[in-house]
Amino acid sequence: MISQFTMKYARLVCLCLALSLLLSGAPIRAQEPIRVLSQSVESRYRDSFIFRVRARSAVGKIVAARVIWRVRSFSANLAHRVEVAQPAQEVELSYTWRLRSETMPPWQVVFYRWELIDDQGNRYRTPEVQAEISDSTRDWQKLSDGKVAVYWYDRDAAFGEALLNVARRGFDHVTKATGFVPEDELRVVVFNSQADFCTIYSPFGCQSWIGGVAIGSIVLGWLDEGRAASMLNCDADCQAQVAAERRRWFFNQLIPHELAHAFLNYWMGSRTSAIPIWFNEGQAVNNELEGVEEEIERARLLARTGQLERLAVMDARTTIGRNELPRVRDWYAQAASLVAFLYERWGLESLGAIIRLVKEGKTFETALTRVTGLSMDEYEIAWREWLGLREIPPTFVPTPTLFFFPSPTHEPTPRRS
Repeated sequence: MISQFTMKYARLVCLCLALSLLLSGAPIRAQEPIRVLSQSVESRYRDSFIFRVRARSAVGKIVAARVIWRVRSFSANLAHRVEVAQPAQEVELSYTWRLRSETMPPWQVVFYRWELIDDQGNRYRTPEVQAEISDSTRDWQKLSDGKVAVYWYDRDAAFGEALLNVARRGFDHVTKATGFVPEDELRVVVFNSQADFCTIYSPFGCQSWIGGVAIGSIVLGWLDEGRAASMLNCDADCQAQVAAERRRWFFNQLIPHELAHAFLNYWMGSRTSAIPIWFNEGQAVNNELEGVEEEIERARLLARTGQLERLAVMDARTTIGRNELPRVRDWYAQAASLVAFLYERWGLESLGAIIRLVKEGKTFETALTRVTGLSMDEYEIAWREWLGLREIPPTFVPTPTLFFFPSPTHEPTPRRS
């Protein structure tokens, strides 16, 4: 039998413990009226992505729910109300996100949570959970070093190792240039044909000229060496050389180029659009493992022949994507040289210094001036001098035109050697 003294002592201990918790600032949490018993997702690539939850209310019936999700590197949340057909104390709910009408790559990372409401007015939102849009339609293989993961299928392990090697080199370069290291791994997904690659796009959304693209923090590309070789009517040795050149371009240029875009998308999110296109593309070209010197020489030739664009026009120029049309190649050469000039004069780390200020909310021009000490006009004049010019360009107002973010990379046209 418990004595009155013992009961009073126990109550006193509990009261002292509660007071000590209040004085220490430690939160005292009551049990949530609504509790999630289980939750899961199911990926049926390329058809749908299903969210499921089982929840219980301790004080009433659950009458309303919605699922909220976001795709990594995209800041906007998506939400959908889920009908509770029969309100009850315990419910099992699901929502099917249809993927066929959307451009959505496999292995995309998704963060989701559920919001549940009972008839007593209690509202509970679950902690955010990470999931991925997995793809079981192909025999995907994966390699990862914890920073970059690569995915491929129907090729040997040596292909995956080579792919991870170039992705790691591109990652290391842009990390050094920015001083930023993503908390999560970036992903590189490679398809074996243009037809396979186009399955990631919404209906009629795939363009025949795209060889690779960065969607959020995922790099996607396709490599078909045999297709490139078959486009030329030449002997077996010639076709073998063309296939080797196509593979080398894919590994050493396309992958590190698009990885630089994916890196900035991960870091900047919606603020990526505050960076001029020429700057974003210029840093991506400078992240390639080869070919940068050729781009700079092309820019020097444009300077000597009086064909350089004004910096104010660079973002106004219509540019769909990197390809071999002379005007587009000239644009990319100038963009590459503008960032190469930055690296040579202010160091590789100047890239991160500028981007960090833009991420904090500064305009690009303000960020450039803080890092270089030059206004945009002064930067352009210094860049022109670096390319070999001494005359100050005439001042004029550019005529803006429609532009598309030039992230996709054009598949190169095979050439007979």
